[in-house]
Amino acid sequence: MDLYNYSLEIKSRFLLLVFTWVVFISVSYIFKEVLLYLFVSRIYVSGFCYFIFTDVVEVFTSYVFLIFFLSNQVLFLFIFYHLLVFTLPSLTKSESNFFICIFITSSFLFFLSIIVFNSILFPMSLSFFLSFNHFEKTMSLNFYFEAKLLEYLIFYFKFYYMCFFYFQVFLFPILFFKFVNSELRVYASFRKFLYCFFCFFFNYTDASGCIQSSRFKF
Repeated sequence: MDLYNYSLEIKSRFLLLVFTWVVFISVSYIFKEVLLYLFVSRIYVSGFCYFIFTDVVEVFTSYVFLIFFLSNQVLFLFIFYHLLVFTLPSLTKSESNFFICIFITSSFLFFLSIIVFNSILFPMSLSFFLSFNHFEKTMSLNFYFEAKLLEYLIFYFKFYYMCFFYFQVFLFPILFFKFVNSELRVYASFRKFLYCFFCFFFNYTDASGCIQSSRFKF
């Protein structure tokens, strides 16, 4: 009976994830132009006011890439949340606190990576790469850049994933320090016992040493 309930819960959660993903794709497609403007508005700051495309379906492909990119981010958060809720009842209190800490820390790093990437890293990368379009010393040659829509989005997505994974790496030292802190608290709770054990151990070794030295004298 428990196995049936578990399988039913897994199916229901899977259907809920699929439904959430489909709904978010539908909503994103309705507001695709607004979303695309939010993603490409960064390049307007650099002095470019238009994008080019060299294929008939390139604009539609760009919309599809953007919609699935956003939907997958939301799906990833929901999968992590449902996995945590599904496994918490079978864990102990300490294990539950540990996994909740992982979820909160990972979510915090996720949103922090988005803020840092969009406000600092990506504008700095655009300024850096676009600074090579002219020669500052000789002034003899200039490169004229025309932004291609699909390639711009691909560059944005790749750079975003790199930033996301690098921020998630900080999860391991945070958990390590938390583990060390918890272990130190455990040792601190048994410090009286450890002190008594060490005193008894050293007194026993001193006594045994005295006995052995007395034997050599005889």
